[in-house]
Amino acid sequence: MNTIKYLFCACSISMACIQTISAQSTEELHREAAKTQQASAWNALAEHLYTIRENSDLLRTATRTATRLAQADNDSIQWGKA
Repeated sequence: MNTIKYLFCACSISMACIQTISAQSTEELHREAAKTQQASAWNALAEHLYTIRENSDLLRTATRTATRLAQADNDSIQWGKA
């Protein structure tokens, strides 16, 4: 019975850590994209948001911004990713 309690606690703690890490990564990626205003940075944010399946509004914003910046720079690779 104690083993089950320990496993449950370990799983709960690890899930909490994963959610915290993804939130920090999202904030860092968003800050970097806003600072650099490069299509590659906005695409990295969009890919991260798509992977973790959170914040669909920010995902749309990141995709639109990446598309706009890639078109302005005539960067077909980043435009394709967006």
